[in-house]
Amino acid sequence: MPEEIEKIKKKSRLWEKCFKTKSVSDFRAYCKVRNQVRKMTTEAQAKEEKDIAAKVKTNPKLFW
Repeated sequence: MPEEIEKIKKKSRLWEKCFKTKSVSDFRAYCKVRNQVRKMTTEAQAKEEKDIAAKVKTNPKLFW
């Protein structure tokens, strides 16, 4: 969890830097981190959904 938070903060800092400098290299760095964050959040959501699906038979309240 802490590494995800650090990545999100880094993405935010890179966006601010990119917005101020209008540099192509800053934008590419931002895009790289943005894609990493997007991949992490997608994987985390899929993992959570699989965990809920596995536990739905024993604890249906997790689903609702």
